[in-house]
Amino acid sequence: MGGVVESRSASREEVIEWVRARIRELEEELRILKGLLALLEGGSGGARPGERIEEVRVGRRRIARLYRGEGYLRLAPEYPMTVTSEARAYLEEVVSEIAERQARDEIPEEEQARLEIRRAPDGAISEIRVEGLHGTLDYLKARAALKYVAEHSYDVYRAQRKAADEI
Repeated sequence: MGGVVESRSASREEVIEWVRARIRELEEELRILKGLLALLEGGSGGARPGERIEEVRVGRRRIARLYRGEGYLRLAPEYPMTVTSEARAYLEEVVSEIAERQARDEIPEEEQARLEIRRAPDGAISEIRVEGLHGTLDYLKARAALKYVAEHSYDVYRAQRKAADEI
């Protein structure tokens, strides 16, 4: 159909199929543009110098990557991630516990653990970052919390996709 005048009239099913195909094309183009924008804005676009990478998997599917840098961990999801209030509260609690321990160890407040969540233009989370990590125990706690949030969020994402497919 794409702008060409045809001599015959299209059936309803052909129009529906054309509209569905066009929607898929536009969604793919939008995904590419969002990825490009995230790269230009300095989003989670891959490993930076000196970072170690760990993949977060559910079964055989990679759902996110964890990047470990000097003093921080960052989680970059591979799907449109949203974080439930329960998962966010858990993550905030873990970061708070790390910061409390650091305060007892007399680490200056500006160097203590803190949480940063970056969002893509569409509102989905593009990166979760825990800064101010000073020792192996800090990294292990933050890593476990970030992996939990990624796995939990992926379960929510799958449930949403399944519900949308059933409609």
